[in-house]
Amino acid sequence: MDSARGNQFLRLSSYLGLAAGVVMLHAKFSWPGWLVIALCILLLCRQRPALSASATPRLETRRSEWILLLAVMAAGACLRVWDLAQVPPGCWYDEAENGLETLRILQGDFFLFTPRNNGRGAIQFFWTAPFFRFFGENVFSLRLAAAVIGVLTLPAAWMLFHRLAGPALALPATAVLACSRWHITVSRIGFDAVMTPLFDILLVYALLRAWPAGSYFWFALAGVVAALANYGYAASRLTPLLALFTILLLSKDGCSRQQQRGLLFLVLVFAVLLFPLLSGFLANPRLLVNRSSQVIIPLTRPVKPLLHNLRTTLRMLHERGDAIPRHNLPGKPMLDPIAGTLLLIGLCAAWRGKLAFGKWLALGWMALVLFFGSLLTQPAPHALRTLSALLPICLLAAGGWQVLLAAHAITARRSMLLTVVLCAGMAGFTVHDYFFLYARNPQIRQSFSATAYAVGLYLREHAGTMPYFISDAISLQVVQFVAYPRTPQVRPFIPRQTFAAEDPSAAYIVRTDDEVPWLDGRTDYRRQRIDAAGGETFILFFPATAQ
Repeated sequence: MDSARGNQFLRLSSYLGLAAGVVMLHAKFSWPGWLVIALCILLLCRQRPALSASATPRLETRRSEWILLLAVMAAGACLRVWDLAQVPPGCWYDEAENGLETLRILQGDFFLFTPRNNGRGAIQFFWTAPFFRFFGENVFSLRLAAAVIGVLTLPAAWMLFHRLAGPALALPATAVLACSRWHITVSRIGFDAVMTPLFDILLVYALLRAWPAGSYFWFALAGVVAALANYGYAASRLTPLLALFTILLLSKDGCSRQQQRGLLFLVLVFAVLLFPLLSGFLANPRLLVNRSSQVIIPLTRPVKPLLHNLRTTLRMLHERGDAIPRHNLPGKPMLDPIAGTLLLIGLCAAWRGKLAFGKWLALGWMALVLFFGSLLTQPAPHALRTLSALLPICLLAAGGWQVLLAAHAITARRSMLLTVVLCAGMAGFTVHDYFFLYARNPQIRQSFSATAYAVGLYLREHAGTMPYFISDAISLQVVQFVAYPRTPQVRPFIPRQTFAAEDPSAAYIVRTDDEVPWLDGRTDYRRQRIDAAGGETFILFFPATAQ
């Protein structure tokens, strides 16, 4: 009895130690935090597993599960769409490019792939087009389309988690995802990276449904998803590797003839749907490797960048995440202290216990994404390329939550209440970090081209029929998209150089007076300083005869 109490006390102390270590990392006490975490992990891994199937708290009724699930979905939806028109401020170059490509589709120029912006598949543009029709051609509509994808990821993730681990883990895992600042940040910007987790979820779920009976329908759906993913964000091209890894796990006990036929059918569907994209790459092979060649580490001397990326990748979840302000609050780890602690407990439980299929899949999935999305690329860590790793992280964190509940004999009713408290705690961290710290951080406005956004809004409301030349110190793509439908009259120029094609009827928009030396002392031009609502300023030079 005393020995059992001693083991329980040691286990509880280890859990509290992990939480303290994570908090220390958040407070920038790096080495003490990692030392405490390492000692606690060592203690936990030497103990016997505390979790058993009979001790796992379960939801009392199916109705209770649905009520809690709807509450989690509602919280996740609110965090992704609340004040979307204002946070984040401005509009980034990639968002503007995506918006301009969507406008091409609305104008009847249909395409599956565009070479612009390092080459992009068109699936996001087709998804965003209806939002432009209903809500207008603006930044809000562009981001709302991404936010809806983020919201749809939640029920899809719950279905996958439910099939992999049952309701006891599905609900807390979905709660971690719903309240994750990492996923919320990406869901609120108009990037196609938010589609990657949804594609990966649908692919793995389809394979799990297809495998037991060798269903051609689910195998075909897996092929469709794997192909469509390649028409999206570049990191989504890892989806076929995830499919291969999942199939290897599923086939470890053998593969029937029906399953072999299903796999051939999957490959056939994948190849047919991918053929238009591959034919474009064959015509211009550079498009296939253009973006990859920009971000991959130097292969001639890989050791130093690999070691650097390994160190930054290990630190990204608990100590210091993505440093790019558009992707993350600078200096903040990707996980909040609650999710970070639960992940460490879940990893210890996976190490101690017998690894089931779900745990092997989660560990392999996370390793696959972090290896290709962070270790081999620069800068590292990168929140967009590694976003899909958040899904197995959520499942492992839910495993840590399950361990805590089972180790302390928490009843089903209390486990439901504590899950609500868990969700509220993580949501509280996210609201504080994102809607207060992130939204008010001056670096965020600068990183979202706030000046170009202000210029675009001004032209959208006040532009006349004259051409407007925009200094290349201001993002032309952002101005073109935000100012739409006045974009045909917006053109770039290089400041502080002789402007050979000077148009006496044109206006010029610059940041400083010295960018247009040819207008110095001219009486036929007027100067107007524009102060935007967000605090940005720019200068407009226009012909004196213009109204």
